[in-house]
Amino acid sequence: MKFPQSFFLFCFFVVLTNQFHKWAHETNPNKTVQFIQNVGSVLSSKIHSLHHGPPFSSNYCITCGWLNPLFERIQFFQNLKIILEKVLHKTA
Repeated sequence: MKFPQSFFLFCFFVVLTNQFHKWAHETNPNKTVQFIQNVGSVLSSKIHSLHHGPPFSSNYCITCGWLNPLFERIQFFQNLKIILEKVLHKTA
């Protein structure tokens, strides 16, 4: 796949991810959205609410939430934060 196609495909999935996250914040999404949330295809309000509760340091996946257990186990976001802090402080 060439650059323009890859870039537009990436942008498309970013838009979808933002939409799924928006739906997770809705108190009463439409029935189609509720169905795809209930089958686990996209992030549900129930799963996403874990991210907005104490200790506010877990469940960062905003597309479907499937990877949250793995990311928690390997401390993905904590390690990413450490790496970014080191990289950004070196360039500052």
